[in-house]
Amino acid sequence: MFEVTGYDHPDVYVKCRRTAETYHFEIGSDGSLTHKEARYDQGAARRAAMAFLDRLGTITKAAS
Repeated sequence: MFEVTGYDHPDVYVKCRRTAETYHFEIGSDGSLTHKEARYDQGAARRAAMAFLDRLGTITKAAS
């Protein structure tokens, strides 16, 4: 389970409830969501961040 714990444009913070690890994503100038360190386990955290931003209307469907 992942949840967004912080949002301060362009930064989005997502925390894993199971491991308490926090992922830091940034919204790029083109609306894309990026992660500074490429990691194999960031997929679910990235999807949680994108769902959060989609609900806010921050990113476009094309960027997702």
